[in-house]
Order: sequence, then C-alpha cells, then structure tokens
Amino acid sequence: MSTFDLDSNTTGGGEIDIDHYKFDLIYDLGVNLGALDTFVLGGVGNSNFGGDNETLWDIGGGVSYKISDKWSWRTAVRSFQYLGRDHEDSDVGIDTALVYRFGGKSSRPAAAAPAA
Repeated sequence: MSTFDLDSNTTGGGEIDIDHYKFDLIYDLGVNLGALDTFVLGGVGNSNFGGDNETLWDIGGGVSYKISDKWSWRTAVRSFQYLGRDHEDSDVGIDTALVYRFGGKSSRPAAAAPAA
C-alpha cells in the first residue's frame, strides 16, 4: 500500500491539496539478470486532486537487488492510467525503494539420517 497527503501553499498564492491511496501486487518472475531479480507489478487506487476524485490503475516491471536476507533495493517503471477525468490520461513513472521484509523464519537444517 502506498499513500501520501500533500497540503501546501505555492509561492504564487495557489493552494495544492492532494490525497493518494494505492494498493499494489508484485509478482517475482523467477528470472535473474546476474545479481538482479525481475518482477512485474500492478495496482489500483484513488487520488483526490483539490476535491476531484480519480480512480487510477498501473502496470509495470522492474528489478530487485538482494542486499541481505531482509533488505533489498527495488526499482520499477510503471504506466499509470487515470480513469476519473473527462478524458483518459496516462503517465509513466520510475520509482525506487529500499525494502525490509518483516517476519519469516530461517530455514531449519535437514535432520541427519539415523546411523545404521
């Protein structure tokens, strides 16, 4: 889930009010490019630009670099489609994130076979 809320005044005297909420799903393709893992992603959400609600969805793909068992660096390119405007509109974006995975347990070593 991603979210942000921006309320600011610009130097020109205008006010900007943006609320944005979005849910994404990421699927690991299982294809490695050297030290990089590949993935595809998609999401759906809602943005409110100054009182105008807009539904959006996105699709994209990217690569992830595993730093440790818990940490990785992820970068993706996405195509965003906004459906709530009078005309369909789209944007392309690049995002990057430092990812920490919570929970999980280390795998247990295999049990030794009993002596014969």
